[in-house]
Amino acid sequence: MEFHGQPHAEGKLFLCGLVLLALSFGYFRFNGEAEKSLVVIGLFAVGAILLYLLERTRRDSGFSENTARQRQVTLATKIKELEDSKTETLKIIHDLQLAKARLEEEKSKDEAMLASLGEALVVTDKAGKIRLVNQVFEQLLEWKLSEITGKHVLDIIPIQDEKGGMISLQKAFNLVLETGKKISVDADGSYYYVKKNKARFPVAITVTPIMLGKQIVGAVQVFRDVTREKEMDTAKTEFVSLASHQLRTPLSTVNWYTEMLLDGDAGKILKEQKQYLNEIYHANQRMVELVNAFLNVSRVEFGTFSVDPEPINIVEITQSVVAEMKPQILQKQLKIREDYENNIPLVPADPKLVRIIVQNLLTNSVKYTPNSGQIEVGVSLNRDSLVYHNKQPKRYIRITVKDNGYGIPEEEQGKIFSKMYRANNAKVKDAEGTGLGLYLVKAVLDRVGGMIWFESPGENQGTSFYVTIPVEGMQKKQGTRKLE
Repeated sequence: MEFHGQPHAEGKLFLCGLVLLALSFGYFRFNGEAEKSLVVIGLFAVGAILLYLLERTRRDSGFSENTARQRQVTLATKIKELEDSKTETLKIIHDLQLAKARLEEEKSKDEAMLASLGEALVVTDKAGKIRLVNQVFEQLLEWKLSEITGKHVLDIIPIQDEKGGMISLQKAFNLVLETGKKISVDADGSYYYVKKNKARFPVAITVTPIMLGKQIVGAVQVFRDVTREKEMDTAKTEFVSLASHQLRTPLSTVNWYTEMLLDGDAGKILKEQKQYLNEIYHANQRMVELVNAFLNVSRVEFGTFSVDPEPINIVEITQSVVAEMKPQILQKQLKIREDYENNIPLVPADPKLVRIIVQNLLTNSVKYTPNSGQIEVGVSLNRDSLVYHNKQPKRYIRITVKDNGYGIPEEEQGKIFSKMYRANNAKVKDAEGTGLGLYLVKAVLDRVGGMIWFESPGENQGTSFYVTIPVEGMQKKQGTRKLE
């Protein structure tokens, strides 16, 4: 038997046993009493050592059993902890699988919703780069998501006006991403999207910011093809134009005969009769104004109106319109403030069109401002263009009409330039409006290179309208009729 290092208790017992055996053999081998005495002493000594080692071995054996038992208990505890950890881990994995399944289900629902939308949708990040489009987008523009992901939305979707001129809405989209305000372009056929194959179609557009808390992280643009709507609108316009032309003659006849009766050309009339005739006359005048408005709209939409620019002073035209409105202003006891810059140059523009623009804005302001309210009218020269066409003028004239009147409800502001549309609060204040004035103003400005926009904090908080006319003026346009 070989031992390495210090022998264990068992090894020591074995050695003592060998010594004891040797001493016992020597006791019988020696004959002398002295030798035998020494052997007996050795036997007693070795026996004592053996007894000590046996006791030590017994105690060590007991200690080892306790240690082993403790280790078994510890091991069992660790095994139980591992089993518990395994159970918890499996539970977490199960919960994660359920959460993943729910997320996939929600994702499938979102994808199904996007696929079922009847309008095209494109999602961009804050830099304007495309992150997601739906199937309608791919069908209308013939682009696949894989082809355009990461590209700027304005690079993928060129925008044109009715004449095919390129239009940039970069500043408008930046406004959405910077201020968080929604912008809308109505279905009036003024904007056209260009497909991948270079074909184009008229669109109505709405761009809404994506908010994460208070931070703007991107935008969602929804648009639709309004070709069918434009065709129907054209048909309606043709009908209205025809009907309006047919109505002009009888209305003029009614107006002429009513004036003759009021002037006494057919004999003296009683006071009560005069009152009735006045009602007929004013009602007929409203009909004439409505017919003229319809005719103006049809001429603009068909492009049959003429533009005859000449050097004009926009300040003088504005002052003239204010003077014409003085009776209505005084009747409602409105305070009007006029602010005209001195450096306004003469502009080659059609004076009739400029007058129509200012008349519509000021008439609305007077009509929808309560008694004793305030109106501000101004003309200024600005050097930073807000007209986003290819040939941007470096300067433009800005006409401003502000009031502290009834305002425009926030939820209706996107429709304010739509044809025949009137805000609900406007209908309550004046039941006789046509809803054509602002539409006509915008339609004219779109076709002569100008622009119109407004600001209104909300209902009963006033409105500010702004019109820009390029300093370089309007281009001459041949037409069969002038606007009235």
